[in-house]
Amino acid sequence: MITSVKDQFIQNLINTLNNENQNRINNNRNPIDVCYLVSVIDQQIENYKEFLDDITEHTYVIDDYKDEWYEGYTNGEIQILIEKSNDKTKYEYINNYYNHKYYIKFLEDERPYGECQCSPGDKDYNDEYECCGENCDFSAPAFKLIKEIDLGYSCWEYSEKEYWKYKEKFMANEQNKNSEVEKYRLEQQKIELKDRIKELQEELDKLETKTQEYGNLKLVK
Repeated sequence: MITSVKDQFIQNLINTLNNENQNRINNNRNPIDVCYLVSVIDQQIENYKEFLDDITEHTYVIDDYKDEWYEGYTNGEIQILIEKSNDKTKYEYINNYYNHKYYIKFLEDERPYGECQCSPGDKDYNDEYECCGENCDFSAPAFKLIKEIDLGYSCWEYSEKEYWKYKEKFMANEQNKNSEVEKYRLEQQKIELKDRIKELQEELDKLETKTQEYGNLKLVK
């Protein structure tokens, strides 16, 4: 039975990850370990009062699981999208519906206690895992919770011609330039020009050959 907002969130998270696994199986991909990812959140999420208050006071949506390379691990991430409390237009997704969102990054906490030396007969020895589960190397589940607030969206107001003027002024200021970048650009231009010259020379050689062939032809009476 669901007894709290936290419990409901955990169940929603499990459902989302189980759906991800169904999609993976359908696409012949290895499933993710749902228990591993959820365990630490179930254990520790109550330490994040601001997050729990947010999902208590607002409607939220758990976005699809996404694979992501993060600090050396590939356990992926989940986004939790939060509804604006004063929003009545639930279809204006980008600008109005979600005020801010959270990311849960699924990580690992490496605990190099030492290679397992456990054997049957040891206290708490588990036949399934062939270990006692204490003082042996352990990649413990971990997560990072990040809050992201959308402060708005802005774009260049004027025409492309005005941007060219800005760029010209920007590039005229030597302090704005990176010498290594400028050197790289010049080198790339040189390579492109050499390649173009090579192509043109090959075309010229072909034309010279054809010209000579026509010059060697004799008129047939």
